Amino acid sequence: MKTKLLLFFIALFIFTSCEKPASTDPDLSECSCLLNCTNPVKATVRYNLCGIGLWGEYVLELADGTIVQPWTGATDNAKNYKPEAGKTIIVSFEEVKKDNRYDGGVRCKALGEYENRISKYAHIVCLIDESKKNCTVNATVRSNICGVGLWGSLVLELEDGTVYQPWSSTDASIAKLKLQANQKVKIGFKEISRDDRYNNQAVCLAIGPYTEKIKSAIEINCFTSIGEPIDDRIYTVDAEVVDFDCAAAGVWGAIQFKTDQIHLQPWVTMPNLKAENFKFEAKQKVKITYSQVAYDDKYKNVTVCPTLIALPKAIAVKVHEISLIKD
Repeated sequence: MKTKLLLFFIALFIFTSCEKPASTDPDLSECSCLLNCTNPVKATVRYNLCGIGLWGEYVLELADGTIVQPWTGATDNAKNYKPEAGKTIIVSFEEVKKDNRYDGGVRCKALGEYENRISKYAHIVCLIDESKKNCTVNATVRSNICGVGLWGSLVLELEDGTVYQPWSSTDASIAKLKLQANQKVKIGFKEISRDDRYNNQAVCLAIGPYTEKIKSAIEINCFTSIGEPIDDRIYTVDAEVVDFDCAAAGVWGAIQFKTDQIHLQPWVTMPNLKAENFKFEAKQKVKITYSQVAYDDKYKNVTVCPTLIALPKAIAVKVHEISLIKD
């Protein structure tokens, strides 16, 4: 118990001592201390013919005209970033000395237009695509069976129940996404009027379950997937009770149900199932009927203990029925 308390206070200190990033631009709230993103700045990607660095010939131009050569990266996001000339990004970086790490590479001999203006070499700590800043609206992908739009019959349902029909996108890569019903996403969008772009597309004539609920068509300007698609089918399985003490939260505290494939975290129950009527202990065998639900903030006020080893992957579930299996 003492060890758990010590770990809890260590974690509490880490999180509470995490200061908000210092920035002269109040619009840069997207960077957070959890990403080690201190002093974030906006920068424009520039192409520096024949240059070398973390992203090859690409450099960054800051708002004051300073040219920074990305040299190393702290994260895969920074190391694997695909630069595009003229694109605005948000970065946090530490100045480093130029070393010989790129000396063995083959490069052309021409002098790029930004070569003589490079005044800093940078270790990129945090990087956020400026276009992702507006991805703040939570939505769920829904299948409308019959209909046309950016992703065929798929529509987007917001947390307040508003339904929109994706009609166009500002980026061709968004239109090419392969989405699944019940997938959780974050989007940026604006309402638009429908045009005739889908007039010649064959579509079934049935009225989909969301047709009457669609508020308007929208143009998607930002899209980020935030979770695996939710499988809304109902399953009945045998499982073993696992008790993670104070390290998890759910209907019955830290109780989970272990199946052959995955752990189930009871998140909600059907209205006719009274959670207080059930008491579970580790190692018990149960038969559970459930459907998957999305994790939400239902237990946000429950303090859980930090663990040195991550808990097994668990999906949140709605418990339809549950009973003990007697030996």
